[in-house]
Amino acid sequence: YDKHLAAAYSNIALLYSEAGYSEEALAYAQKSYDIKRKYYGEDDLYMSYDYNMFGAIYFELGYNDRALEYMHKSLKIRTEVFGENHPCSAVLYNNLGSVYNAIGDADKALHYHFKALSAWKTTLGNEHDRVAASYANISNVYRNLKNYDAALDYLFLRLNIIKSTFGETHTITAAVYNNIGTIYLENSELDNALDYMLKALDIYKVVLGEDSNSLYLIYNNVGWV
Repeated sequence: YDKHLAAAYSNIALLYSEAGYSEEALAYAQKSYDIKRKYYGEDDLYMSYDYNMFGAIYFELGYNDRALEYMHKSLKIRTEVFGENHPCSAVLYNNLGSVYNAIGDADKALHYHFKALSAWKTTLGNEHDRVAASYANISNVYRNLKNYDAALDYLFLRLNIIKSTFGETHTITAAVYNNIGTIYLENSELDNALDYMLKALDIYKVVLGEDSNSLYLIYNNVGWV
Protein backbone atom coordinates (compact mmCIF):
# COMPACT_ATOMS: atom_id res chain seq x y z
CA TYR A 1 0.00 0.00 0.00
CA ASP A 2 2.71 2.47 1.01
CA LYS A 3 4.63 1.85 -2.22
CA HIS A 4 1.54 2.66 -4.29
CA LEU A 5 1.05 5.79 -2.22
CA ALA A 6 4.65 6.82 -2.87
CA ALA A 7 4.09 6.41 -6.61
CA ALA A 8 0.96 8.55 -6.40
CA TYR A 9 2.85 11.27 -4.51
CA SER A 10 5.59 11.16 -7.14
CA ASN A 11 3.09 11.56 -9.97
CA ILE A 12 1.42 14.49 -8.23
CA ALA A 13 4.83 16.09 -7.75
CA LEU A 14 5.53 15.76 -11.48
CA LEU A 15 2.18 17.32 -12.38
CA TYR A 16 2.75 20.25 -10.03
CA SER A 17 6.26 20.71 -11.41
CA GLU A 18 5.06 20.71 -15.01
CA ALA A 19 2.35 23.23 -14.08
CA GLY A 20 4.94 25.53 -12.51
CA TYR A 21 3.94 24.97 -8.88
CA SER A 22 7.40 24.11 -7.64
CA GLU A 23 6.77 24.47 -3.90
CA GLU A 24 3.82 22.07 -4.07
CA ALA A 25 5.89 19.72 -6.25
CA LEU A 26 8.65 19.70 -3.66
CA ALA A 27 6.22 18.87 -0.85
CA TYR A 28 4.83 15.83 -2.69
CA ALA A 29 8.28 14.72 -3.83
CA GLN A 30 9.33 14.73 -0.18
CA LYS A 31 6.33 12.57 0.75
CA SER A 32 7.28 10.06 -1.95
CA TYR A 33 10.90 10.07 -0.82
CA ASP A 34 10.05 9.52 2.86
CA ILE A 35 8.05 6.39 2.04
CA LYS A 36 10.51 4.93 -0.46
CA ARG A 37 13.47 5.44 1.84
CA LYS A 38 11.86 3.13 4.43
CA TYR A 39 11.71 0.31 1.88
CA TYR A 40 14.79 0.84 -0.27
CA GLY A 41 17.31 2.84 1.75
CA GLU A 42 19.34 5.77 0.43
CA ASP A 43 21.27 4.18 -2.41
CA ASP A 44 18.76 2.05 -4.28
CA LEU A 45 18.01 2.63 -7.96
CA TYR A 46 14.43 3.62 -7.10
CA MET A 47 15.77 6.48 -5.02
CA SER A 48 17.74 7.85 -7.98
CA TYR A 49 14.48 8.90 -9.63
CA ASP A 50 13.48 10.85 -6.51
CA TYR A 51 16.90 12.48 -6.32
CA ASN A 52 16.60 13.55 -9.95
CA MET A 53 13.13 14.94 -9.26
CA PHE A 54 14.42 16.87 -6.25
CA GLY A 55 17.22 18.23 -8.42
CA ALA A 56 14.83 19.39 -11.13
CA ILE A 57 12.48 21.05 -8.63
CA TYR A 58 15.29 22.80 -6.77
CA PHE A 59 16.58 24.03 -10.14
CA GLU A 60 13.13 25.45 -10.91
CA LEU A 61 13.18 27.19 -7.53
CA GLY A 62 16.63 28.66 -8.17
CA TYR A 63 18.42 26.59 -5.51
CA ASN A 64 21.17 25.51 -7.85
CA ASP A 65 23.53 24.08 -5.23
CA ARG A 66 20.79 21.80 -3.92
CA ALA A 67 19.86 20.88 -7.50
CA LEU A 68 23.44 19.83 -8.24
CA GLU A 69 23.70 17.89 -4.98
CA TYR A 70 20.66 15.74 -5.74
CA MET A 71 21.47 15.29 -9.42
CA HIS A 72 24.96 14.06 -8.58
CA LYS A 73 23.49 11.62 -6.04
CA SER A 74 21.14 10.31 -8.73
CA LEU A 75 23.95 10.07 -11.28
CA LYS A 76 26.19 8.11 -8.89
CA ILE A 77 23.53 5.45 -8.43
CA ARG A 78 22.64 5.23 -12.11
CA THR A 79 26.21 4.91 -13.35
CA GLU A 80 26.85 2.19 -10.79
CA VAL A 81 23.76 0.28 -11.92
CA PHE A 82 23.67 0.97 -15.67
CA GLY A 83 27.15 2.22 -16.57
CA GLU A 84 28.17 5.56 -18.01
CA ASN A 85 26.74 5.16 -21.51
CA HIS A 86 23.19 4.18 -20.61
CA PRO A 87 20.25 6.49 -21.49
CA CYS A 88 19.32 6.72 -17.79
CA SER A 89 22.79 8.13 -17.08
CA ALA A 90 22.57 10.43 -20.10
CA VAL A 91 19.45 12.06 -18.67
CA LEU A 92 21.47 13.11 -15.63
CA TYR A 93 24.40 14.33 -17.72
CA ASN A 94 21.96 16.50 -19.63
CA ASN A 95 20.32 17.86 -16.48
CA LEU A 96 23.66 18.62 -14.86
CA GLY A 97 24.83 20.37 -18.00
CA SER A 98 21.75 22.58 -17.93
CA VAL A 99 22.30 23.59 -14.30
CA TYR A 100 25.99 24.31 -14.81
CA ASN A 101 25.14 26.38 -17.87
CA ALA A 102 22.58 28.35 -15.88
CA ILE A 103 25.12 29.22 -13.19
CA GLY A 104 27.74 30.20 -15.77
CA ASP A 105 30.13 27.26 -15.37
CA ALA A 106 30.60 26.66 -19.09
CA ASP A 107 33.42 24.11 -18.74
CA LYS A 108 31.33 21.78 -16.60
CA ALA A 109 28.25 22.44 -18.71
CA LEU A 110 30.09 21.35 -21.85
CA HIS A 111 31.63 18.39 -20.04
CA TYR A 112 28.24 16.97 -19.09
CA HIS A 113 26.48 17.87 -22.33
CA PHE A 114 29.21 16.12 -24.33
CA LYS A 115 28.89 13.07 -22.06
CA ALA A 116 25.15 13.07 -22.72
CA LEU A 117 25.76 13.39 -26.45
CA SER A 118 28.17 10.47 -26.45
CA ALA A 119 25.79 8.28 -24.48
CA TRP A 120 22.82 9.11 -26.73
CA LYS A 121 24.84 8.37 -29.86
CA THR A 122 26.10 5.09 -28.46
CA THR A 123 22.69 3.82 -27.39
CA LEU A 124 20.22 5.52 -29.76
CA GLY A 125 22.20 6.26 -32.93
CA ASN A 126 23.37 9.48 -34.54
CA GLU A 127 19.98 10.63 -35.85
CA HIS A 128 17.85 10.39 -32.72
CA ASP A 129 15.97 13.43 -31.39
CA ARG A 130 17.89 13.13 -28.10
CA VAL A 131 21.10 13.63 -30.08
CA ALA A 132 19.54 16.67 -31.74
CA ALA A 133 18.59 18.04 -28.31
CA SER A 134 22.16 17.59 -27.09
CA TYR A 135 23.43 19.54 -30.09
CA ALA A 136 21.04 22.35 -29.15
CA ASN A 137 22.24 22.33 -25.53
CA ILE A 138 25.89 22.46 -26.58
CA SER A 139 25.10 25.26 -29.02
CA ASN A 140 23.44 27.21 -26.23
CA VAL A 141 26.53 26.99 -24.01
CA TYR A 142 28.76 28.23 -26.82
CA ARG A 143 26.26 31.00 -27.57
CA ASN A 144 26.45 32.16 -23.95
CA LEU A 145 30.24 32.21 -24.34
CA LYS A 146 29.78 34.30 -27.51
CA ASN A 147 31.59 31.60 -29.46
CA TYR A 148 29.13 32.01 -32.30
CA ASP A 149 30.96 29.85 -34.83
CA ALA A 150 30.80 26.82 -32.52
CA ALA A 151 27.21 27.64 -31.56
CA LEU A 152 26.23 27.62 -35.23
CA ASP A 153 28.15 24.44 -35.98
CA TYR A 154 26.13 22.48 -33.41
CA LEU A 155 22.87 24.15 -34.32
CA PHE A 156 23.35 23.11 -37.96
CA LEU A 157 23.96 19.55 -36.76
CA ARG A 158 20.64 19.78 -34.94
CA LEU A 159 19.00 21.18 -38.06
CA ASN A 160 20.13 18.21 -40.17
CA ILE A 161 18.46 15.75 -37.80
CA ILE A 162 15.31 17.83 -37.43
CA LYS A 163 14.87 18.16 -41.20
CA SER A 164 15.37 14.44 -41.76
CA THR A 165 12.92 13.63 -38.98
CA PHE A 166 10.17 16.23 -39.45
CA GLY A 167 10.74 17.57 -42.95
CA GLU A 168 11.42 21.06 -44.29
CA THR A 169 8.01 22.57 -43.54
CA HIS A 170 7.53 21.71 -39.86
CA THR A 171 7.29 24.24 -37.03
CA ILE A 172 10.23 22.57 -35.25
CA THR A 173 12.36 23.11 -38.35
CA ALA A 174 11.18 26.72 -38.43
CA ALA A 175 12.16 27.18 -34.80
CA VAL A 176 15.70 25.99 -35.55
CA TYR A 177 15.91 28.36 -38.52
CA ASN A 178 14.83 31.19 -36.24
CA ASN A 179 17.45 30.24 -33.64
CA ILE A 180 20.14 30.18 -36.32
CA GLY A 181 19.01 33.60 -37.48
CA THR A 182 19.15 34.92 -33.94
CA ILE A 183 22.76 33.76 -33.50
CA TYR A 184 23.73 35.37 -36.80
CA LEU A 185 22.05 38.56 -35.59
CA GLU A 186 24.00 38.48 -32.32
CA ASN A 187 27.18 38.05 -34.38
CA SER A 188 26.22 41.04 -36.58
CA GLU A 189 25.88 38.87 -39.71
CA LEU A 190 22.72 40.61 -40.80
CA ASP A 191 22.29 39.08 -44.25
CA ASN A 192 22.49 35.55 -42.88
CA ALA A 193 20.25 36.48 -39.98
CA LEU A 194 17.57 37.80 -42.31
CA ASP A 195 17.86 34.78 -44.61
CA TYR A 196 17.16 32.25 -41.83
CA MET A 197 14.49 34.31 -40.13
CA LEU A 198 12.64 34.61 -43.43
CA LYS A 199 12.93 30.83 -43.88
CA ALA A 200 11.29 30.42 -40.49
CA LEU A 201 8.60 32.97 -41.35
CA ASP A 202 7.73 31.22 -44.62
CA ILE A 203 7.25 27.89 -42.85
CA TYR A 204 5.12 29.39 -40.09
CA LYS A 205 2.91 31.07 -42.70
CA VAL A 206 2.34 27.77 -44.48
CA VAL A 207 1.70 25.75 -41.32
CA LEU A 208 -0.09 28.26 -39.11
CA GLY A 209 -1.63 30.63 -41.63
CA GLU A 210 -0.66 34.21 -42.40
CA ASP A 211 -2.98 35.67 -39.75
CA SER A 212 -1.71 33.58 -36.84
CA ASN A 213 -0.79 35.49 -33.70
CA SER A 214 2.22 33.18 -33.40
CA LEU A 215 3.88 35.04 -36.27
CA TYR A 216 4.28 38.18 -34.19
CA LEU A 217 7.64 37.16 -32.72
CA ILE A 218 9.09 36.26 -36.12
CA TYR A 219 7.91 39.54 -37.65
CA ASN A 220 9.46 41.30 -34.67
CA ASN A 221 12.79 39.49 -35.19
CA VAL A 222 12.81 40.33 -38.90
CA GLY A 223 12.04 43.94 -38.02
CA TRP A 224 15.08 44.06 -35.75
CA VAL A 225 17.30 42.94 -38.61
